[in-house]
Amino acid sequence: MQEVLKSVVTYNRYMSVSGFQPGGKTGTTNDQYDIWFDGFTPSYAGSIWIGTDENVEMSTMSTPAAALWGKIMTQLPKAKEGAYPAQPANVISKGGDYYTKGTETGLTSWSDKEAKEKAKKEAYKKWLAEREAHKVLIPEQGHYEDVYESVKIRDAWDEEVDDPNSPIYGDPDPITGERPIIGYNKKTVHHEAEYQNVKTGTRWVIDVPAHYEYSPGWRDGDFNYKGN
Repeated sequence: MQEVLKSVVTYNRYMSVSGFQPGGKTGTTNDQYDIWFDGFTPSYAGSIWIGTDENVEMSTMSTPAAALWGKIMTQLPKAKEGAYPAQPANVISKGGDYYTKGTETGLTSWSDKEAKEKAKKEAYKKWLAEREAHKVLIPEQGHYEDVYESVKIRDAWDEEVDDPNSPIYGDPDPITGERPIIGYNKKTVHHEAEYQNVKTGTRWVIDVPAHYEYSPGWRDGDFNYKGN
C-alpha cells in the first residue's frame, strides 16, 4: 500500500519534498466545501484540511492542501529520517499494478491501463455534460439588521461660569486684615455639539448569495465509473 500511495504523489505531482519520496492521497468533498491531503514519510504522518465552518465552496480542488503539506514536511528534518518497511515478499509488481503472488495470472486484454483510463475519461466527459440538466437554484439567504444614524440634537454653545481661580475680594477686615471672597470673575466655557444615535430603519444583509447546486447524485465526487 505504501508503494501505491507513493506512486499517487509521483504520478500527479501534487507536491514535492526535498530529499525523500512521500506518499499520500488528496480528497475533496461534494461541492468542494472541504479539501484534504493525508500524507506520510518514513517517520511522520499528517493531514491538511482547508475549508470553512459555513460550507463555502473552495475555488480549487485539493492540490493546494497537498502543496502546503509538502512545504511543512520539508522544514522538518526528522521527517526525512528512517526508511520505509520493505515490500512483503509475497507481493509482486506487474504492468504497474501490484498483486499477491499467484493472483496475477489470467489477465485479459482489457486490463490495459491506458485503454481503461481513456474509457473512463470519455465516460466522465459525458457525465459532466448530462449533469448540467440537474442544477438547482438555491435562493439567497440573509437577515435584517438595524441601521443607525448620528443626529445632532444640540449645536455647540458658549457658557459663562464662575472661575474658582479668579476670586473677587472685599475690603479687609479691620481686626484680622483678611479680605473676604465676595464673588468670582466669569470665564467662558465652550461646549461641543451634542449627538445621538437614532435608528433610521433596517437593511438586508446577505449571508449566502443565490447560487446553483447540483442535485444529489450529480455533485462533485458522485461520478461512479464501473467500466464495460
